[in-house]
Amino acid sequence: MMEKMNDNELALKYIDQILSIEPDNLLAHYKMRNILEKMEKWEELINIQKKIIKMVSNSKKLEEENKLIGYSYEYGRVNLEQGNLENAERIFSTLIKSHPNFIPSYLGMVEVLISKGELEEAINLIEKAYFEHKSKILLIRLEDLLISIGDPKRLIQSYIKAINESPNDNELKMLLGRLYYRLEMIDDAMDILDSIDTAVYTNPKLYCIKGYLYLRRNQTLKALSSFKELCPENRISSINYSCKVCKSQFEEWTGRCSKCGDWNSFQVDFRGCELIK
Repeated sequence: MMEKMNDNELALKYIDQILSIEPDNLLAHYKMRNILEKMEKWEELINIQKKIIKMVSNSKKLEEENKLIGYSYEYGRVNLEQGNLENAERIFSTLIKSHPNFIPSYLGMVEVLISKGELEEAINLIEKAYFEHKSKILLIRLEDLLISIGDPKRLIQSYIKAINESPNDNELKMLLGRLYYRLEMIDDAMDILDSIDTAVYTNPKLYCIKGYLYLRRNQTLKALSSFKELCPENRISSINYSCKVCKSQFEEWTGRCSKCGDWNSFQVDFRGCELIK
């Protein structure tokens, strides 16, 4: 009742009293966790989650362990936002070592390194992480970093290396074509986009980019007018994301899906370039 009335502090005191009498009351631990999560008390959540993991059945341990990873990431992010770089670095570093497939921890560590003025180390980390895990979210972050420091040559080399390692990855080719478009490298953009086998890979954004490239070449007959209606030019360089769990779409990456609450569930969404509603 108190939880529904948003009296979280009083509800926590009540649950504490229950746990002092029944320290193994799993339902009380769940209630406390729900309240702490609403209050974004990540450090306390880590402690309560460790207790929950010890109490749940083996069939539920993996799910609960994933929550612990997510809480640890959020705690690192809060430390980063508050300028506690040492704590944030320790948290993200621990996550990377213990859970190397958890992509948000690399992005968190990159922000720590940038905040410390260690830009080259940040670039090296995210570049290495991409080639280990092949997450295009990492590749896009690498693109943003290298574009920001005016080093497109290194970025193009990374894309070409990635494509050489995965020559049938049409999404990589489209990302490189998009990059060439951003850099006004019209012929290179058209060459890489033409190499995409549209019989097995169709994407509205692909045709949008090619349409605007034709316009840059003054090939108006090929640049169908419907391209602009389908995809405004100011959306060409944008990237959308979707949650692998609940399929929700987003304009910006976050470590946790705001719709379903899962961490590490975002992927680059190549379904189109429509405006997110």
